[in-house]
Amino acid sequence: MRSAKILARPDGMFCRGLFKSMGYSDDDLSRPLIGIANSWTNLVPGHLNLRQVAESVKEGIYRGGGTPVEFGVIAACDGIANGHEGMRYILPSRELICHSIEVMAQAHKLDALVLLGSCDKIVPGMLMAAARLDMPAIFVPGGPMLGGIEFDGRKTDLTSLDEARAMLSSGKISEDEFYALEDLCGPSCGSCSFFGTANTMCCLAEALGMTLPGGALIPAVHPDRMRLAQASGRAICEMTRCEVGARKILSQQFLENAVKVCLAIGGSTNAVLHLPAIACEAEVEVDIIEAFSRFNKTTPYIAKVNPASQWDMEDFWKAGGIPRVMAHMQPLLNAQALTCTMKTVAENIAVYRYRFPENPEVIRTLAQPFSATGGLAVLRGNLAPDTAISKPGAIDPSIRRFT
Repeated sequence: MRSAKILARPDGMFCRGLFKSMGYSDDDLSRPLIGIANSWTNLVPGHLNLRQVAESVKEGIYRGGGTPVEFGVIAACDGIANGHEGMRYILPSRELICHSIEVMAQAHKLDALVLLGSCDKIVPGMLMAAARLDMPAIFVPGGPMLGGIEFDGRKTDLTSLDEARAMLSSGKISEDEFYALEDLCGPSCGSCSFFGTANTMCCLAEALGMTLPGGALIPAVHPDRMRLAQASGRAICEMTRCEVGARKILSQQFLENAVKVCLAIGGSTNAVLHLPAIACEAEVEVDIIEAFSRFNKTTPYIAKVNPASQWDMEDFWKAGGIPRVMAHMQPLLNAQALTCTMKTVAENIAVYRYRFPENPEVIRTLAQPFSATGGLAVLRGNLAPDTAISKPGAIDPSIRRFT
């Protein structure tokens, strides 16, 4: 174990004394030290539940034979930072998160990491750190929030307030209706219930094999979220025993799987910003933009979620989420790639248990897709000489061509 370098007797007595001053026992210090990088804050709704999630992770680590050691990681909210100078700090925060996790893991010779986050730049920053360190690591999302009150024909989310503001200005709704929506469009903590960058990156963490199957989309307030957290604590101990570093999972095979899944689910265009950064830290030579362009032609669009449809993240979860998407896509995936379960993609698919019925309005098969090509597209031409990224899955066909 890495931690033995600082904790083995007699030379490790000073470090042992520091740990014992905090209440750790000899038994605690004989086990792998499993770091929990927790981005809890009450500034970001997607991270509000991570204190509770961390406690369940700790229980799983104890049951799995490890000793949990927790530390904090910054987390900034894109939504709150939007529209003012705060937005200039959001993308740089991704690198700060990556650096800070590296500092804590290396300074304290941790044996493995459990990464707790949910939102836009926090998730890729954590995955970048796992790739850079090449230690056993598992990512545990906090989960999406529930959908809000029905408004304008569908369940609301926080983006509904933009629509409502315009409707208020045009006299289509009253001030009372508008302020009621402000109170009720975000009825729980969790990452925003539409398919933006936060939920996309949690889905791709699962597609990358870094999150336990089904873990991306369990709602933040559902008890399954705590069960998954505990299972993740046990799983990281097994990864540590087997000495499976993150780069065994974050391989070219899995990065290509993530690109294909992103195309199949019409994820956020920001995935094209974050996957190359993860590949860079993993030292995998793969051209992510070229992969999006190439696989777009052969990867059907099979999952449609708000803003591409009326269905939100809770509906996506109930429809089977990423496990059902990957099961339908299995012929297109690198199904023998190893995951954080210590099983392959194909093995995970074979044993996954669905508890809700299929919903073909949310997830379809390869034989009956929403579109024969992917939900994201790489644009080239005189208007975008260095390429641009579009999300045709959420753009009405009538306005995809214009002059």
